[in-house]
Amino acid sequence: MRKRRIAGFLILAVLLLTGFAFASTVTLDPEKNRIFQDASISEMLDTLSTNEPLAKEQYDNQYLAIVGQIGEISGNGKTVTLISSANETSGKRSIRCTFQEESLRAQVLTFSTGDTVRVYGLTVISVLPSKSYSVIGRGIEKSTAASSASPRFRFLYGQPDTEPKEERSFDKDISLMIPRRWVAVETVTKEYHLYRLNELSDSKKAEPEQLYLLYFDNEKYLATMDDRFRTTEIERAIIKNILPKEKIGFGRFPKQRDVYGKTFQYYDTAYGNYHAEFAFAPNGEKGIFCMLYIYETSDHVDDILMLMRQLAT
Repeated sequence: MRKRRIAGFLILAVLLLTGFAFASTVTLDPEKNRIFQDASISEMLDTLSTNEPLAKEQYDNQYLAIVGQIGEISGNGKTVTLISSANETSGKRSIRCTFQEESLRAQVLTFSTGDTVRVYGLTVISVLPSKSYSVIGRGIEKSTAASSASPRFRFLYGQPDTEPKEERSFDKDISLMIPRRWVAVETVTKEYHLYRLNELSDSKKAEPEQLYLLYFDNEKYLATMDDRFRTTEIERAIIKNILPKEKIGFGRFPKQRDVYGKTFQYYDTAYGNYHAEFAFAPNGEKGIFCMLYIYETSDHVDDILMLMRQLAT
């Protein structure tokens, strides 16, 4: 950047720095840790038949958890036809779900026609030869519900997102719903929100596990707004501001993922005896939202990934 002023965000003096190297991995990667949005098969089919633009907006290229009855199993478990009820014909009002992995096909074969299941997968709308849904299956499990519209999100074979939430604002355009139990371990300053997750009652270890949430306001921190589109350089400056001794080697940043229609950029490194991960989500030309996760054991990563899912919604 020609001119850049980055205010000091954090002074991370809570951990003992001894310095060591380990294999670099990105835990905060929603591509590897998908969150699925519950959807009603009846509503999906009705919307596609009556309002195709709305169906594309809500369901096309989305990771959904769809509850329905099995109308047909074919291809030795490769394909499942999902219907909303036994009264529906599998050919006219159905969703075709395809499972590529052998382990998933074997699991499909444990079910029978008429069973109520929840299918997890990426949903795509096709218009030729006629309007229809297809799902690239990521998982299938038994379900007792005839349809599912609540809770809103769930993990693959994990707990649904049912716990109480509290809203936190970081900018007039950005707010997140944090788990209410996090309030007990929360520190809020003008620069950041800190959550000492290892102090929660369900933590498995006493080692530090901390999440910092901060918002870089371009208008506040950039000397000239002409630099507001130089996102990667701003993110690099944020990393160096927080970890001034960090040497960001070639090819290490940015690691980029296009997830849920929004781009996240990552940087991960050793922080003393711990792992530090940055995840950046730009807010247009207004600023950049940043998560900094420091941990040895990532006991609460599901909750953090849920926050990332909110940012992409």
